[in-house]
Amino acid sequence: MANGQQYSVLNFNREARSTSIDIYDYKTLEKVNTLVSSSDLPSVDYFTDYTFSADESQIILATNEESIFRHSVLGHYYIYDVKSKSLTLISEEKIQEPTLSPNGDKVAFARNNNLYIKDLVTTETFQITFDGVKNKIINGITDWVYEEEFAFVRAFDWNADGTQIAYIRFDETNVPEFSMDVYGKGAVPNTRSV
Repeated sequence: MANGQQYSVLNFNREARSTSIDIYDYKTLEKVNTLVSSSDLPSVDYFTDYTFSADESQIILATNEESIFRHSVLGHYYIYDVKSKSLTLISEEKIQEPTLSPNGDKVAFARNNNLYIKDLVTTETFQITFDGVKNKIINGITDWVYEEEFAFVRAFDWNADGTQIAYIRFDETNVPEFSMDVYGKGAVPNTRSV
């Protein structure tokens, strides 16, 4: 935590089938607080990951995540306001890499190879790129090679005052698609295009 005296842990309660973000003290290693528990959130059964805003007043909660490749996931994400204990769904559709603006009043995210911004004050969502096409144009999210070789997915970020976003645009129009067999638990492999 920013105070340098405590740290946060995502805990799973198997009996209650819930998750919580708990705060522990470095010196005593004792739990001192629970910031949020899924058992207190009516629309969330559990969450699988979390990210604090810069000032720790908001938390992005990840739910219903599904893997795309090694590091990338799609999921439903919520913004939890620590003070008001309010919960805001970012998008009805599954999205990637939600990132709060520095002042916490907006969240940017990727969906279907395009970038979006949701204004958390007005609740309006604005699409900021329009040319994203699967296996052709990717805005703000890395392709498989970058993800695999450099271990990062998010290729966009806010400027310091939260008024602009810089992003990488990948044009893979002329890159041939490669299919490979993926062997899992079954007797027959699945063919996956990369």
